[in-house]
Amino acid sequence: MIRVIHAAKVRRIERIDRAAISAAGISEANPSFEVERWDGGVLIGLIDLDAISFKVQGQDWKVPLRDIVRLETPSPELTREAREQISALIEQLGASEWSEREEATQELGAFGYLAGPILRRELRVVKDPEVSRRIERILAGLN
Repeated sequence: MIRVIHAAKVRRIERIDRAAISAAGISEANPSFEVERWDGGVLIGLIDLDAISFKVQGQDWKVPLRDIVRLETPSPELTREAREQISALIEQLGASEWSEREEATQELGAFGYLAGPILRRELRVVKDPEVSRRIERILAGLN
């Protein structure tokens, strides 16, 4: 059962096909959802809420969970600190020490979709083949 996840971390919520739910033995009265986070993680299960609240153009909206088939949220804005951290990690992808390159690769992957635009931009201009391969591998993991 999915109980707590901050709304800013949710990229997509999608109701799982009812036929799949029935085949899995889950009651149709309690639909299951797949929740994809911005860091690329995926949660599958029941959501312990009657409604989901959103702020849209300054107004609070409540959407009953039973009415949600698929919901996608816009990409959150990265803070200046996060952008700087991503840039520093990209620089570390070309470090002389393998362990430093590996750590930077893992940390960039943990940023998930949020790092995607910066990584794609960097991929167009980077000259180091090691850095290019690592960026490509991170981006491939986001799909």
